Amino acid sequence: MTATLLILGAGPGTGRALAHTYAAEGWNVALVARRSDPLTALADSIRRNGGEIAAFPADITNPHELRTVIDQVRERLGRIDAIAFTAASDDGFVPAADLTSEQARTFADLFLYPLITTVQLTLADLRGSEHGAIFYVNGASALGAPAGMSGPAPAMAAARNYLATLRDELAGDVFVGATFVAAMIEGSAAADAAAEWNADGSFPSIDAAQIAGSIWDRHQHGGAFETLLP
Repeated sequence: MTATLLILGAGPGTGRALAHTYAAEGWNVALVARRSDPLTALADSIRRNGGEIAAFPADITNPHELRTVIDQVRERLGRIDAIAFTAASDDGFVPAADLTSEQARTFADLFLYPLITTVQLTLADLRGSEHGAIFYVNGASALGAPAGMSGPAPAMAAARNYLATLRDELAGDVFVGATFVAAMIEGSAAADAAAEWNADGSFPSIDAAQIAGSIWDRHQHGGAFETLLP
């Protein structure tokens, strides 16, 4: 039975690189993101012979859509063996002194609650698979946001806390790993947007393939809960 990776918030950076990596190893890959046309184009661009890559448009911040799309993935590809959360936001950093509860809730709706919902909906699958794994990829501000760079950080830090506890609870059954990136991910929408203020390239960057390779290696061989790249 071919194993299936579910990528939530799949985009042109990390999501694309992970899909390439896992499909090349013979996995089926389910790509989930909000916008249908870019998602379909992404799936078409990375199809390989070893496994099936399928696009499932859905707004992961909508719990009903998230539940529905997970059912659709199972119906088409079978059991979900691993999940990778790679969602990103177009909204930038906000000083902590200016952050409103409404803004914080919006970030949590993207970076925290869909993760928890997905784990609840897929945990039986993950526990029943020899490949069971949960991966979370996001910015290094989850580890500690400098002055002026709050906004998404509290939600990402909460996700990190949740995953760390989950790792201990699922030890031996499901691998849980978090990857935090202190750089612009080449090819990502965020990197394209940053071109305006990072014209001289002074802010560090990282190839998304390096992130995907790190995740694949930990999935196959185990390792620490948390990785900071580059």
